[in-house]
Amino acid sequence: MDKKILDKIGKFLETPGKRLLFYHHDADGVCSAALLLKFFRGFETMPREGPRLEEGFVDDVVKKKPDLLVFLDIPVDQEWRAVREIQRRLPDLRLIIIDHHIPEKDLNSSRTVHYNPRFKKDIYLPNAYLVYRILEALGKDIKSLKWIAGMGIIGDYGFRECKSFLQGLEKENPGILKGGPFSSRLGKATELISHAITLKGLKGAREALELLIKEESFEGFAKNQRLRLWSKKVKREIKRILAGFERDRIAYPNTSLLEYRIRSRLNLTSIISTILATENPRKVIMIVKETERGFKVSLRCQSGKINLGALVKRAVKGIGSGGGHKKAAGALVRDLELFRERLINLLS
Repeated sequence: MDKKILDKIGKFLETPGKRLLFYHHDADGVCSAALLLKFFRGFETMPREGPRLEEGFVDDVVKKKPDLLVFLDIPVDQEWRAVREIQRRLPDLRLIIIDHHIPEKDLNSSRTVHYNPRFKKDIYLPNAYLVYRILEALGKDIKSLKWIAGMGIIGDYGFRECKSFLQGLEKENPGILKGGPFSSRLGKATELISHAITLKGLKGAREALELLIKEESFEGFAKNQRLRLWSKKVKREIKRILAGFERDRIAYPNTSLLEYRIRSRLNLTSIISTILATENPRKVIMIVKETERGFKVSLRCQSGKINLGALVKRAVKGIGSGGGHKKAAGALVRDLELFRERLINLLS
């Protein structure tokens, strides 16, 4: 990591005054925030569903008059105009962005530190891993919190890219990864975070973050009874939805696309797509759920032969927003038929 970037992050994190932290409401985002907040307290924290900055966001931030603004695991560079407007209206604001999504714009400046390893190399590293390495390089005593970074890695499907990191975690905590990433004790604990968010939304993300900050050990977090109860409820709903996949899925000729439309009061598109992609690694899995704001779409393909993030960015133009990573992407679109048509053409 560039020493100038690292020194700047360290300097900015010591900024006194009002401090705001926005983090992605998934396991990786929650774990990223937890690691940072273990060492840098005094932040007002808010989970976010994605990079899209809704109307009024700029005004809300400006009214709070923060001295430091931090985004973790959120590709806010996709909304760079809004970010620039915040900076225009708050000329003394310092901004930190730590992200690992496919970048759209480099926002580095004298008042902004924008760290994304993809600026230099096309590499996939979960955000919790990045935050762990940054804190480690800043000299923080973080080794005992390696399990938190491990959950972020598993939650964002980065265990292949972070193999040596996880091997070190297993060596230091024998048996924590026994059975593979998802079936292991660490994987089941990661599931508690994901299921809390699925069942309770942003409230679930806040609850998981608070518990991670409070708990000193992996065992203490993994045994939390409230999270375990929430997880049981989510598992029942997942089982019900998966039972209809073979019957109701739609396969499209000349592509590897399998579409499955689900109905549930829970936000399960991401979890269902991940499960089905694991079971069908050569297929592009597309899970669709209709919401009040439009059609929520989650796509997965574990073969690595298709860059889903890039395809989705092209397919959503003019009809919604979306993007993601090579193997995983998401979108919110107004016109599902046009999105599907574009996606099929791109896949073909």
